[in-house]
Amino acid sequence: MAHLTLEEWFRRVFDLGARTIIPVVHSNAAFPNGNEANYGDGRGEVFGTIFIQGITREIPVKELNTRPPHTIAQRFRDIFDWSRSKHTGFPSPFTGGLPNFHDTNHVGIGDVYGATLVYGQFMDAPSRELFPNRAGPPDEWDVLYWMRAVHDYAVHNGFVGGFPSFHTANYGDARGLVCGVVLFKNAVWRDVPGKEYGINI
Repeated sequence: MAHLTLEEWFRRVFDLGARTIIPVVHSNAAFPNGNEANYGDGRGEVFGTIFIQGITREIPVKELNTRPPHTIAQRFRDIFDWSRSKHTGFPSPFTGGLPNFHDTNHVGIGDVYGATLVYGQFMDAPSRELFPNRAGPPDEWDVLYWMRAVHDYAVHNGFVGGFPSFHTANYGDARGLVCGVVLFKNAVWRDVPGKEYGINI
């Protein structure tokens, strides 16, 4: 990720997804899975990227559950909640949503957050399965750790990838603490060279 902030990283990944159409999944968006590697094959550093089909929306900040300033994890939670409750003009509620960090301000509306609304599969993943090497979830600020953990959980359970909602709960059953995740089968995972994101490593 080099010198980029997380917000800029998510923007660049989304932008690549928006201009890279993968016909098999009709993709028009993307998000990072948090993994990076160098396989020594001449591509240099590559970054795990999940290409999906989604609906891009600008969400008025005043419609979210909490007020700014928002941490990245809180923005994930608020956009997830907004996406589950807003589906006017669509046949069914969205499974979830995630920020693309394209933010702006419109006269008469105020600040808006860019978001990708999606249809995938929502699951309450047991924390002990999501983070098998930890006593519990990591701090929320470690967003890429969460992204990697959800990706690994998704692949282990037959999905291509996924992202966290950053909601946690304990319903008093055998699962213990669970973490909300949105998983995808209709998606493509690619290792994208850093140069395609404007990163020279």
